[in-house]
Formats: sequence, structure tokens, C-alpha cells
Amino acid sequence: MSELTTEKVIAETENFTVSINNLDMLSVTVRGRWTIPEAKKLEAALNSGLDYLSGQNKPRLILYDARELNILKIGDTATLAELAKILGGLKYDALADFGASNALVSVIKLISRVNKGLGRVRLFNTRDEAVAYLESVRDAIKSTA
Repeated sequence: MSELTTEKVIAETENFTVSINNLDMLSVTVRGRWTIPEAKKLEAALNSGLDYLSGQNKPRLILYDARELNILKIGDTATLAELAKILGGLKYDALADFGASNALVSVIKLISRVNKGLGRVRLFNTRDEAVAYLESVRDAIKSTA
């Protein structure tokens, strides 16, 4: 497994970091307490990163690190709904989430039943599993190109 390093920071706030890693994936780390304005900042950063990958003719792969996100700190249900809407509206090839708590996994599964756009989200326990999945998606995309 390759060591992940940051190649380009797209955006960084108290609650998230969005960057391009050395494997040409959009790396997202989320943490802290969430509000709707913060969720909208995340949406802009994610879209900027996905546009960057598209402009480089790279698959739009998202590695989502939820190890520091506590479901109890997301805020209210309106904020949770906004985050679900954002994830459902993104144009990406695959998203691998790792490190989510059991409570967050339950919420993601519930949201994915309602929001079909989240069907492309895969949940993993470790970063290595998530990266391996995204690498397999990238290889599959390359083989059909």
C-alpha cells in the first residue's frame, strides 16, 4: 500500500480539510461541530476538488476520513439533511468512507435508502481498505477508457 501524501490543498477550515493526494484522489477529513454554512463551504471545496480532477482527466474518487467526526456534533437535523443533500448532489465516480462510528454508519445507511445518489458510497473500517477499493475503481475506469 502506498503512503498517502497531500499534493494540493483545496480548502481547510476548523471542521474539514479537502485536498488532492498523491494517488490522485480527493481526500476529505471531517471533524468538529457542523452548521449549514459550514456544510455549504464543504460543498464548494468538494466541487472545486472534483473539478480539478476532471480537468486533469482523472477519475473523480473521494477518500472520506470520518474518524474525527462525531455524529452527536453534526448539529441539528437540518444540518444533517443539508450534508446528505450535498453528498447526493456531487458528481463523483466513487466515494469510500472509512472510520465512521457505528452511529454515523447507521445514519449514512438510512440516508442512502432515501437519497439514491449515495448508492455510490462504500463504507470501510480502515483507510487501507478504502484506498484499495478506490484504486480498483480507478483501474476499472482506465480499462474501459
